[in-house]
Amino acid sequence: RSRAEAWFQKHYPEIAEFRARLYDREVYAQYRQGSVLLYRHDTWHRGTPLRPGFVRLAHNLTFRKAEASWISTLHPGWAWAMYKPDQRMERLIAQATPEQRSVLGFPAPGDPYWDSDKINAVEARYGALGFDAAPYRQQLSWTGRN
Repeated sequence: RSRAEAWFQKHYPEIAEFRARLYDREVYAQYRQGSVLLYRHDTWHRGTPLRPGFVRLAHNLTFRKAEASWISTLHPGWAWAMYKPDQRMERLIAQATPEQRSVLGFPAPGDPYWDSDKINAVEARYGALGFDAAPYRQQLSWTGRN
C-alpha cells in the first residue's frame, strides 16, 4: 500500500489526496477460508497482503440480467489467468450448483439458451470435473428442445 500511495503522490497528487480520504472510510470484509466475495464494479476494493504459501483466487466477471445476453460476462486477462493446469476454476464451475453457476453467467436450467447440443458441449468440457448435466436435461425434456 505505501509504495502504491507514494507513486500516486509523486505522479498524481490530486488522486493521492482522494485515495487518502477513501482509506478513512475503509471497511474490512470478514471471511474464512473458502468464502466467496461478490462486489459491484463501482466499489473501491483491494486485498490485504497475501501470506507466503497461500492463494487468493480472483475471477473477474460481469453480472447481468439473463435477458441481456449481448453483455459479455467474461473479461480477458485476469479471468483467463485462472485457467491454470490444475484447472482450479474449471473444477469450481463444474462442481457448483446450477444456482451458483447462474451467478457466474451460466443460463439456469430451463433457460431458452439450452438445447441438447449446448448441454452436450458443456458436459464434454466439464463432465470429467464433476459437472452434472441432469438438471439441464430435465428442464429441456419438457420444452421440446431436446
